[in-house]
Order: sequence, then structure tokens, then C-alpha cells
Amino acid sequence: MAIELTGKVEGSVRKHNEVTLKAVWDNALLVLPQEQDPEHVIEMTPAAAGNECFSDRYPTLIFAHGSSGITPAIHEFARFIAQETGWAVVAPDSMQTKDRIIYTSPVARSDYEAVHSMRSEELVYCANKLFAEPWFVGTYAVAGTSEGGVAAARFDSRALAIREKAKLIFSWSCESNYHVEDPRSVLPDDLPVLNVMSLADKYFRRIWTTMRRSGMPAKCFKIIPTLRFFCCRRLRTRF
Repeated sequence: MAIELTGKVEGSVRKHNEVTLKAVWDNALLVLPQEQDPEHVIEMTPAAAGNECFSDRYPTLIFAHGSSGITPAIHEFARFIAQETGWAVVAPDSMQTKDRIIYTSPVARSDYEAVHSMRSEELVYCANKLFAEPWFVGTYAVAGTSEGGVAAARFDSRALAIREKAKLIFSWSCESNYHVEDPRSVLPDDLPVLNVMSLADKYFRRIWTTMRRSGMPAKCFKIIPTLRFFCCRRLRTRF
């Protein structure tokens, strides 16, 4: 059944260039753990971090925010990860792109895909930038929520110098629905993937629940027992 497109699209920019991608990276949220004081973290941007000297290097989670941008909840999540795992978190700020296309759902799939294309380009660009950062130890994972979850699921590191160690995908079911033309997920069988969906999710819950009850084979619902991301104080030992 077709969905009535009652949403709204704003913004005219549908493609990145080098200037917009640089702004997304330079103004990203960067949260670094403190080895000697795990209760506290350092928050800055990659641009500001470039002027600092770091004695420690950290494995890093690249996190793609949802359509609302870098919200207080994402700040809280990043601090939690840094405190509890010893990983750094960097969240590229897609909203730094002036007049970037934004939407109120539901809109045409072509509009969603224009956003997904930009978000995917951001993740690859930022992963490449990560390799030169003085606080990066050489190990990274990719995560995203909702709109950012699509970018995380589609993230393809085959052309990069280092492959990600895992993917964490929140509030996105990795299945065909109104939000995409097709899933296009890049989920190799040997890559740990944790996909988390809420039963209260107002956008994708119905699709997810129907799929689970129907016994359809899971494409993205792989929960790896050894990936204790939220309770291991030193995630780096798990990879």
C-alpha cells in the first residue's frame, strides 16, 4: 500500500563538496576518555584537537547522528561510551552544511536517498580523516541512529586503509521500507553487527515486528555475544 506523502522537504543542497565535507569533520563532536580519570571526558572538535598534543591514543567509534543532528542525547551517549569503554567517539555534524536538504516524514524516496547519499559520503570522508589524527590508535567501529543508521549500515570500507571492527545500527531495520529505495547494506558475514530496534519505534517498529513474527531470515539482526560494547571497560580487548 502506497504511503501518502504528507511530509515536507526544505533546503536546496543535495550533494557535498570538499568545503562542506571539511566543515562536517572539523565541527564534529569529539569525546575523548581520560585514562587517569575515567569519570571525566574531554569534549572538543577535531579542528580544536589538531592544536593539542596527545600522549594517549584511542580506538574510536564514528557515530552518525539522526535527522535531528547532534542532540543532548548523543552528547550523553558519547560520554557514556568514552567513560565505560575507553573508546573515543567522533560524531560528524551533518548540519554544518548550509541549506542542506532536511525533511519531515513521509516524503519521496528520492528525497530520502539524496540525504542518505550525503550521509554515506560523510562517513567515508571522516573515516579517511581519522587515520591522520594524533589521538587515533588505528582501530575503529561505525555506528549510527535512524537516518544515521542507514549510513552506518551502508558504510563500505573496502577502499579504505583500515576496515572497521564492527557496526552498531540503532533505530533502523536494514530492510526495505518507505525510507529507502532499497537497503544497500554492507554487512559481511565476518563483521560483528549489533542492530538495536525499539518496540516503541514509531517509524519502523511495525515492519520489524512483522518480519520477526513471519520468520523471515535476518539480514541485519546479528547479535554477537562477545561484542560486550556497553559493559566492557576496555572494548579494545574484544577485537
